[in-house]
Amino acid sequence: PSVYKAEALLLPPKAKDIQSINLTFLSATTGSQGNLDIGVITSEVVFSKFKQHLSSRTLQKKFIQENGLMELLAPERTAETRDVDIYMRFAELIKLGDVGELTSLSIELHDADIAAQWVNDLIEFVDKETIVMHVDDSRNSIAIQIRDIEYAIYSKRQMAKQRREDQINELELTIGSKRQMALLRLNDKIERYTEAAKTARSLGIVKGLGQQMKIVETSRGTIQQPLKSEEMSAGFPITQMNVDIATATTPLFLLGYDALIAELEILNKRVNDDPFIPGLRDLQEQVALLKSIKSDDPFITGLRDMQEELALLHSIKFDEEKMTAVHIDQAAYPTKNAIKPNRRLIVSLATVVGLFSGIFLAFFIEFVQNQRKKHSE
Repeated sequence: PSVYKAEALLLPPKAKDIQSINLTFLSATTGSQGNLDIGVITSEVVFSKFKQHLSSRTLQKKFIQENGLMELLAPERTAETRDVDIYMRFAELIKLGDVGELTSLSIELHDADIAAQWVNDLIEFVDKETIVMHVDDSRNSIAIQIRDIEYAIYSKRQMAKQRREDQINELELTIGSKRQMALLRLNDKIERYTEAAKTARSLGIVKGLGQQMKIVETSRGTIQQPLKSEEMSAGFPITQMNVDIATATTPLFLLGYDALIAELEILNKRVNDDPFIPGLRDLQEQVALLKSIKSDDPFITGLRDMQEELALLHSIKFDEEKMTAVHIDQAAYPTKNAIKPNRRLIVSLATVVGLFSGIFLAFFIEFVQNQRKKHSE
């Protein structure tokens, strides 16, 4: 029976055929962090993958099943016929070769139309599968990158929250320590004033021993003048001099019993030392500020860059319809000329063999006849 060959000529895809996936990779690699380690895919790489997939038994099996070719490949198969034998038979039909700078894909069958259809359908099928595999690999890489960035963002947020809580705890401990120390200082002060009051009472110092002064309003302002003896008895406003209460450079009992008792009454009635603790309000302001923070994101170094890259990765889309792994220079078409059997070669060989056989037969017959004559004589 006649055998027909259907052949397609193929070239690597053009730059525009894989532009979509390469633009995607470039966008990802030029992000703020640049951690997506995917190189630019060249036409040669894609075409090499395409040719490998043409010889893939898995893809060939899938092609046969999706196109319902089992009956065509083995129309007389029985229950004992193994599917693997049919798949191997189909693999043997596919021929890959080089025609100059072109790659040829051919199939030889007894039906020229079916052979051409199988070649063209196989090219289209493997082309799509190659693109799908490249896109899947890219999506997996992007998914891994997204997962790593999201984990890094989560980790940074947790650490920022923990640092803020640690800072609040540290400030609150400082505030508590200052309050305890203020209470101790208050108790110490009460003890000192109590002891000084006892001393002043024992010494009979009721009003204090300092120089008594009077307050006088003049055109130059308020001034103090020493009191005369008659003025002291009249009850003029006076001020105690030469006593530094804050630093206690003068013994406290010199303030006088009355002044010390009055101060003790005030100290014993004090219920809150906060207004008298230096720096306390600043610490409380810092605690209030830290507690008022709803989100730590603005204070996390590099977080916005990571969020920008994450948004970029999420925005990547693949236009698979515009991508192709092969450029078809010439599609397969049904041919009218069978490649097998070669009738000219058969006729030529038969003629030559017949001629030499006839000559040999003539010499052989003549030889036999000569031998018979010799024996008869």
